[in-house]
Amino acid sequence: MLPDSLLAEIDKPNTKFFIFDSKSDHQVYGDIDFQEYHWDKSKFNKVNVGDFFIYRRPQKASEVRNQFYLYGFGRIVKINDTAGSSEKKRNKPAIGIIDLGYRFIDPILQSDLDNFEWKFKERGSTWEHFFQQYGMNEITATDFINLLSIGLKNDESFDIDFQSDLDESNKDYSADDKRALRKIRGNDHRKFAQQVKLNYQRTCAISGIQIADFLVASHIIPWSKNEENRKNPANGICLSSLLDKAFDRGYLTINSNFQVVVSNKSIIDPALFDYLKQYEGKKIQLPKNSKPDLKFLAWHETHVFLKA
Repeated sequence: MLPDSLLAEIDKPNTKFFIFDSKSDHQVYGDIDFQEYHWDKSKFNKVNVGDFFIYRRPQKASEVRNQFYLYGFGRIVKINDTAGSSEKKRNKPAIGIIDLGYRFIDPILQSDLDNFEWKFKERGSTWEHFFQQYGMNEITATDFINLLSIGLKNDESFDIDFQSDLDESNKDYSADDKRALRKIRGNDHRKFAQQVKLNYQRTCAISGIQIADFLVASHIIPWSKNEENRKNPANGICLSSLLDKAFDRGYLTINSNFQVVVSNKSIIDPALFDYLKQYEGKKIQLPKNSKPDLKFLAWHETHVFLKA
């Protein structure tokens, strides 16, 4: 259930809703996630101040094999043109300044939407040609609300400042403005969690569980123990909630060969011991990017693992 404060913002007259594809090369296009989005008005000219959007990472730029995913939402608070004359504008992007930016902890994968009932367009049996090639699609308010409900369902920390900044001329909307970043509350934790889950194809590295409700981005060195590597995805492993708890409390660790080692201390609970012991010696699924750093695993084995 979305909070009434968000629904009130969504329900404002003339508000429209979109899916924006994020570019694979931000340096070329100049986009900054949750701060700026650039587009060519000659190709797409439907977005206005006050409109909401959801980010989509297309398959070609996705960390998850053969799947696009949705990973957050925001609102356009101002639109800047980068050229003065009409002639020049045709070859220059519009810059949408974003507020109310919020990153999902659990990305919505393409496979999660196989049975999603879209209202803006009939999907058919495949995703081919469903999203227009240019990468900006207008959707209905119902689509937007239903997608947010999926993206936020496991986010107990959801909190956002709904104070309106629309069209206030005294605001600083420059690219280095930190106001937008302040509004992405807890963004460091959510960004870490999202990236770790994507790196592991949203799959538990030990058990193979793939249901998002049971997956946790587990820190190898706890958040409180190493500030420098809190956001480092190489300090994270995607685990099921039970295995995350066992790893966090030292009932299992992962050695330098990326194999599971179960502590004999877990024998105090035979059911737990039997469950964990099935993974003894198993090599974890390793991601293509940001494999667990061996220094972090060694720290965990020394400082967290319960030795007999």
